[in-house]
Amino acid sequence: MPYWRVNLKGADMKCEDVDNDILCNSLPGIDIASGLYRLNNNRVFYVEMLTRFLNTKRNYAGEIKARLEEHDRETANRLAHSMKSIAGGIGANDLMASAAALETDIETGGDAGLALADFEEKLNKVIIGLEAAFQGNRKNESPVVSTQHSYDPSEVSALITEISELLEQDTGRAFVLVDALKEKLAGTALQGELNGLVRALEVFDFDAARMAMRTVAERL
Repeated sequence: MPYWRVNLKGADMKCEDVDNDILCNSLPGIDIASGLYRLNNNRVFYVEMLTRFLNTKRNYAGEIKARLEEHDRETANRLAHSMKSIAGGIGANDLMASAAALETDIETGGDAGLALADFEEKLNKVIIGLEAAFQGNRKNESPVVSTQHSYDPSEVSALITEISELLEQDTGRAFVLVDALKEKLAGTALQGELNGLVRALEVFDFDAARMAMRTVAERL
Protein backbone atom coordinates (compact mmCIF):
# COMPACT_ATOMS: atom_id res chain seq x y z
CA MET A 1 0.00 0.00 0.00
CA PRO A 2 1.48 3.39 -0.96
CA TYR A 3 2.15 5.75 1.88
CA TRP A 4 2.83 9.47 1.71
CA ARG A 5 3.67 11.55 4.74
CA VAL A 6 4.38 15.25 4.83
CA ASN A 7 5.11 16.91 8.16
CA LEU A 8 4.07 20.53 8.67
CA LYS A 9 3.88 21.43 12.33
CA GLY A 10 2.34 18.05 13.03
CA ALA A 11 0.15 17.70 9.94
CA ASP A 12 0.57 14.08 8.79
CA MET A 13 -0.77 13.12 5.39
CA LYS A 14 -1.49 9.46 4.65
CA CYS A 15 -2.24 8.44 1.08
CA GLU A 16 -4.55 5.43 1.09
CA ASP A 17 -4.59 3.03 -1.83
CA VAL A 18 -7.78 4.41 -3.40
CA ASP A 19 -8.30 5.68 -6.92
CA ASN A 20 -10.36 8.76 -6.08
CA ASP A 21 -8.24 10.42 -3.36
CA ILE A 22 -7.29 13.70 -5.02
CA LEU A 23 -4.95 14.46 -2.12
CA CYS A 24 -2.62 11.70 -3.32
CA ASN A 25 -1.60 13.91 -6.26
CA SER A 26 -0.28 17.44 -6.51
CA LEU A 27 -2.83 20.23 -6.96
CA PRO A 28 -1.54 23.21 -8.96
CA GLY A 29 -1.49 26.36 -6.85
CA ILE A 30 -2.38 24.51 -3.64
CA ASP A 31 -0.13 23.43 -0.79
CA ILE A 32 -2.02 20.34 0.37
CA ALA A 33 0.01 19.98 3.58
CA SER A 34 -0.78 23.56 4.56
CA GLY A 35 -4.49 23.12 3.84
CA LEU A 36 -4.68 19.90 5.83
CA TYR A 37 -2.86 21.47 8.75
CA ARG A 38 -5.45 24.26 8.92
CA LEU A 39 -8.21 21.62 9.07
CA ASN A 40 -6.60 19.42 11.72
CA ASN A 41 -5.64 16.87 9.04
CA ASN A 42 -9.31 16.11 8.28
CA ARG A 43 -8.96 14.79 4.73
CA VAL A 44 -12.69 14.32 4.05
CA PHE A 45 -13.55 17.85 5.19
CA TYR A 46 -10.63 19.29 3.21
CA VAL A 47 -11.89 17.67 0.00
CA GLU A 48 -15.35 19.10 0.76
CA MET A 49 -13.83 22.58 1.08
CA LEU A 50 -11.96 22.18 -2.21
CA THR A 51 -15.20 21.11 -3.88
CA ARG A 52 -17.04 24.14 -2.48
CA PHE A 53 -14.27 26.40 -3.71
CA LEU A 54 -14.45 24.91 -7.20
CA ASN A 55 -18.24 25.20 -7.31
CA THR A 56 -18.47 28.80 -6.08
CA LYS A 57 -15.27 30.70 -6.92
CA ARG A 58 -14.50 30.08 -10.58
CA ASN A 59 -15.89 33.50 -11.60
CA TYR A 60 -14.60 35.43 -8.60
CA ALA A 61 -12.13 37.55 -10.57
CA GLY A 62 -14.95 38.61 -12.88
CA GLU A 63 -17.05 39.63 -9.89
CA ILE A 64 -14.28 41.88 -8.59
CA LYS A 65 -13.68 43.32 -12.05
CA ALA A 66 -17.39 44.12 -12.41
CA ARG A 67 -17.43 45.94 -9.07
CA LEU A 68 -14.38 47.98 -10.05
CA GLU A 69 -15.97 48.91 -13.39
CA GLU A 70 -19.01 50.11 -11.45
CA HIS A 71 -16.66 52.18 -9.24
CA ASP A 72 -17.81 50.13 -6.25
CA ARG A 73 -14.37 49.85 -4.69
CA GLU A 74 -15.80 49.07 -1.25
CA THR A 75 -17.41 45.84 -2.44
CA ALA A 76 -14.40 44.97 -4.60
CA ASN A 77 -12.15 45.44 -1.59
CA ARG A 78 -14.39 43.24 0.58
CA LEU A 79 -14.34 40.50 -2.07
CA ALA A 80 -10.55 40.59 -2.30
CA HIS A 81 -10.27 40.52 1.49
CA SER A 82 -12.59 37.53 1.73
CA MET A 83 -10.64 35.62 -0.91
CA LYS A 84 -7.43 36.26 1.00
CA SER A 85 -8.88 34.31 3.93
CA ILE A 86 -10.59 31.65 1.81
CA ALA A 87 -7.47 30.93 -0.25
CA GLY A 88 -5.38 30.67 2.88
CA GLY A 89 -7.89 28.24 4.34
CA ILE A 90 -7.41 25.74 1.50
CA GLY A 91 -3.65 26.19 1.23
CA ALA A 92 -3.74 28.25 -2.00
CA ASN A 93 -0.89 30.40 -0.74
CA ASP A 94 0.05 32.14 -4.01
CA LEU A 95 -3.60 33.05 -4.57
CA MET A 96 -3.82 34.33 -0.98
CA ALA A 97 -0.79 36.59 -1.56
CA SER A 98 -2.23 37.82 -4.85
CA ALA A 99 -5.58 38.59 -3.19
CA ALA A 100 -3.74 40.54 -0.48
CA ALA A 101 -1.89 42.59 -3.10
CA LEU A 102 -5.14 43.25 -4.94
CA GLU A 103 -6.81 44.31 -1.72
CA THR A 104 -4.00 46.78 -1.03
CA ASP A 105 -4.25 48.32 -4.52
CA ILE A 106 -8.01 48.72 -4.20
CA GLU A 107 -7.76 50.14 -0.67
CA THR A 108 -5.18 52.74 -1.66
CA GLY A 109 -7.21 53.90 -4.64
CA GLY A 110 -4.58 52.93 -7.20
CA ASP A 111 -4.96 51.25 -10.57
CA ALA A 112 -5.72 47.64 -9.66
CA GLY A 113 -5.46 46.38 -13.24
CA LEU A 114 -2.13 44.58 -12.93
CA ALA A 115 -2.98 43.14 -9.53
CA LEU A 116 -6.35 41.92 -10.83
CA ALA A 117 -4.69 40.25 -13.83
CA ASP A 118 -2.26 38.44 -11.54
CA PHE A 119 -5.13 37.46 -9.24
CA GLU A 120 -7.12 36.06 -12.15
CA GLU A 121 -4.10 34.06 -13.32
CA LYS A 122 -3.52 32.56 -9.86
CA LEU A 123 -7.23 31.80 -9.43
CA ASN A 124 -7.50 30.10 -12.83
CA LYS A 125 -4.50 27.93 -12.01
CA VAL A 126 -6.25 26.66 -8.88
CA ILE A 127 -9.62 26.19 -10.60
CA ILE A 128 -8.16 24.32 -13.59
CA GLY A 129 -6.16 22.08 -11.28
CA LEU A 130 -9.21 21.24 -9.19
CA GLU A 131 -11.33 20.56 -12.27
CA ALA A 132 -8.74 18.08 -13.51
CA ALA A 133 -8.46 16.45 -10.09
CA PHE A 134 -12.18 16.01 -9.61
CA GLN A 135 -12.68 15.00 -13.25
CA GLY A 136 -16.01 16.76 -13.38
CA ASN A 137 -17.29 15.17 -10.16
CA ARG A 138 -18.25 18.17 -8.00
CA LYS A 139 -20.64 16.54 -5.57
CA ASN A 140 -20.33 17.31 -1.87
CA GLU A 141 -20.95 14.37 0.43
CA SER A 142 -23.41 15.14 3.20
CA PRO A 143 -21.80 14.90 6.63
CA VAL A 144 -23.11 12.41 9.15
CA VAL A 145 -25.42 14.14 11.59
CA SER A 146 -25.51 13.11 15.22
CA THR A 147 -28.80 12.34 16.95
CA GLN A 148 -28.38 14.28 20.18
CA HIS A 149 -31.30 16.53 21.13
CA SER A 150 -29.91 18.76 23.87
CA TYR A 151 -27.10 21.26 24.13
CA ASP A 152 -25.22 23.47 26.56
CA PRO A 153 -26.09 27.12 25.71
CA SER A 154 -22.80 28.40 27.11
CA GLU A 155 -20.79 26.01 24.92
CA VAL A 156 -22.81 26.94 21.82
CA SER A 157 -22.44 30.66 22.58
CA ALA A 158 -18.68 30.30 22.96
CA LEU A 159 -18.45 28.43 19.64
CA ILE A 160 -20.49 31.09 17.84
CA THR A 161 -18.26 33.85 19.18
CA GLU A 162 -15.11 32.03 18.12
CA ILE A 163 -16.45 31.21 14.65
CA SER A 164 -17.44 34.84 14.08
CA GLU A 165 -13.96 36.02 15.04
CA LEU A 166 -12.28 33.47 12.77
CA LEU A 167 -14.40 33.85 9.64
CA GLU A 168 -12.06 36.14 7.75
CA GLN A 169 -8.86 35.41 9.67
CA ASP A 170 -8.72 31.59 9.59
CA THR A 171 -11.50 30.21 7.41
CA GLY A 172 -10.29 26.64 7.73
CA ARG A 173 -10.46 26.69 11.52
CA ALA A 174 -13.89 28.35 11.33
CA PHE A 175 -15.20 25.45 9.23
CA VAL A 176 -13.85 22.95 11.76
CA LEU A 177 -15.71 24.74 14.56
CA VAL A 178 -18.91 24.88 12.49
CA ASP A 179 -18.75 21.09 12.25
CA ALA A 180 -18.53 20.96 16.05
CA LEU A 181 -21.50 23.33 16.28
CA LYS A 182 -23.50 21.12 13.91
CA GLU A 183 -22.93 18.14 16.19
CA LYS A 184 -24.07 20.06 19.27
CA LEU A 185 -27.26 21.39 17.64
CA ALA A 186 -28.26 18.35 15.57
CA GLY A 187 -31.82 17.33 16.31
CA THR A 188 -32.59 20.48 18.30
CA ALA A 189 -34.99 23.34 17.57
CA LEU A 190 -32.02 25.39 16.38
CA GLN A 191 -31.03 23.03 13.60
CA GLY A 192 -33.00 25.01 11.00
CA GLU A 193 -31.15 28.24 11.79
CA LEU A 194 -27.87 26.33 11.74
CA ASN A 195 -28.66 25.02 8.26
CA GLY A 196 -28.81 28.64 7.11
CA LEU A 197 -25.34 29.20 8.52
CA VAL A 198 -24.00 26.14 6.73
CA ARG A 199 -25.53 27.21 3.41
CA ALA A 200 -23.96 30.65 3.74
CA LEU A 201 -20.54 29.19 4.48
CA GLU A 202 -20.77 26.77 1.55
CA VAL A 203 -20.68 29.80 -0.75
CA PHE A 204 -18.36 31.73 1.57
CA ASP A 205 -20.99 34.42 2.23
CA PHE A 206 -19.59 35.68 5.54
CA ASP A 207 -22.18 38.44 5.99
CA ALA A 208 -25.05 35.95 5.73
CA ALA A 209 -23.16 33.57 8.01
CA ARG A 210 -22.84 36.23 10.71
CA MET A 211 -26.55 37.01 10.42
CA ALA A 212 -27.40 33.32 10.85
CA MET A 213 -25.14 33.10 13.90
CA ARG A 214 -26.81 36.13 15.46
CA THR A 215 -30.18 34.42 14.98
CA VAL A 216 -28.91 31.26 16.70
CA ALA A 217 -27.38 33.29 19.55
CA GLU A 218 -30.61 35.19 20.13
CA ARG A 219 -32.52 31.90 20.54
CA LEU A 220 -30.17 30.32 23.05
